[in-house]
Amino acid sequence: MPGDIEPLLLLPLLENTFKHGDFSESPTAYAVFRLVAGEPTFSFRGENSYRAADQQKDDTSGVGLENIRKRLALTHGDATSLSIMADDDAGIFSFILTIHR
Repeated sequence: MPGDIEPLLLLPLLENTFKHGDFSESPTAYAVFRLVAGEPTFSFRGENSYRAADQQKDDTSGVGLENIRKRLALTHGDATSLSIMADDDAGIFSFILTIHR
């Protein structure tokens, strides 16, 4: 049904926060999430601190985010947007997921 959110769709976004965040290195590390499940728009936003120097790219880097994009396209078509922003200088990663229902 177009108004439903696919089960576990948000999990990779949450996992990335704790996988790539700087929680073990920085006493000022943080993560903030905001979920608005209203009509006609569902939105999920997140922001977390990270250290760009600690990020290692490998052959599977970004697979989770790409899978989310594919799942959104299959279940909601053009009624979605996923914006990913990483500011290496400030050490801030953020995302905004919007689904128009």
